[in-house]
Amino acid sequence: MMKRKWILILPSIVFGCSILYNCSRHQVNILAFMPKFSILQSSIAQFKSDSQQKSKSIPKPLSEVESIYWTLAEYHQRSQLGSFNSSTKARNSRYYILDSSANFSTGDILRVFVETFNQLGQKQTYGGDFLIARAFNTDLQAGVKGSVLDMNDGSYLVTFPLFWQGNTRISIRLYHSAQAAAVIRKLRENYPHRMAYRGIFISQGQRETSDCYFEARHPGPICDFSDLNSGVQWICGKPPSLSCDYFRHMENYLNESNILSKDEEMLLESSNILTEVTPGGAASVFVHKKDLKSTFAQCHIQSLKPSSFSGFFLNNRWIPSHCQMQYFDSPDKTVQCLKGKKVFLIGDSTTRQWWEYLLHHIPSLKAVDVGRHEWYSEHLAIDVANDIVVQW
Repeated sequence: MMKRKWILILPSIVFGCSILYNCSRHQVNILAFMPKFSILQSSIAQFKSDSQQKSKSIPKPLSEVESIYWTLAEYHQRSQLGSFNSSTKARNSRYYILDSSANFSTGDILRVFVETFNQLGQKQTYGGDFLIARAFNTDLQAGVKGSVLDMNDGSYLVTFPLFWQGNTRISIRLYHSAQAAAVIRKLRENYPHRMAYRGIFISQGQRETSDCYFEARHPGPICDFSDLNSGVQWICGKPPSLSCDYFRHMENYLNESNILSKDEEMLLESSNILTEVTPGGAASVFVHKKDLKSTFAQCHIQSLKPSSFSGFFLNNRWIPSHCQMQYFDSPDKTVQCLKGKKVFLIGDSTTRQWWEYLLHHIPSLKAVDVGRHEWYSEHLAIDVANDIVVQW
């Protein structure tokens, strides 16, 4: 019998971190800020060196987690609580395309300067805002993310690689101001149990509930659903009359009461999240085609490496910037890739969509009834002829 190959597909979390860059509002002289940028690079290098020395004594996975934590801690030290009026307002802020009248070609880098102002129209003098930037062309179904550099003085430099020929529009959004980020951090650190969980136990029409926790802090009898393999604890209080065997599913709810001030609530209102920064001039450039003679090897499975520009979308298809991707646009190609393999999809409902897509994409792949039909239950599909198993 053919030896099975195992594939584990995990959703990746991509974290984008801002450092900073400084320019003037109307005239931008990049060379004038190179000494300041060099000092920043030296500080980052020293921080990385300290982190590497500290991580030598712990296993690599934990070292990577610790490195991310300290990077976040370092970044959030710049965020501070403040009044709503002192927070950055996207509509009052401006972005400017540097050298907007220049001739751009594919392969070039487009630079955009962002200057932020608060709710009262006053210029910000510190950074820490969470900005999301993208360049796009709706007609070509093309898009690429921008890399945001923060100089911690209220100004930012956003860079975009130019991958496609034609018009390229710019969008820069303020996801959260520095003040809103500080509120979120406060909630996370001071109120870790705001999101509470309730276990549902059902038997013969009888339904009972009990609170569930990530640690054993329930005062009475418990149902221990901890995972011994991973070491993750999951404890629910035992329901009044039903046994632990009748646990069926969970639900979550907010466990809070007036823990935010009025200003803090305003910072987190939906109208102040993911708002567009106003262009101070041109909002797009035209990109000419340049024949690039570089060739790339075919993409292969490898560990994820941090990259500012890992690729872009064109014609609604992802194109990596460092290798040639193989596309499985027909059922036959997909079957040849998955033949003789078990595919485990581990994640939330977004990951489950891959299971649903493969089920519709491969005619010979059939869903198997596992006896539970909730949306969160195990989903299993098997292609007997091609020895394929897909499980979410």
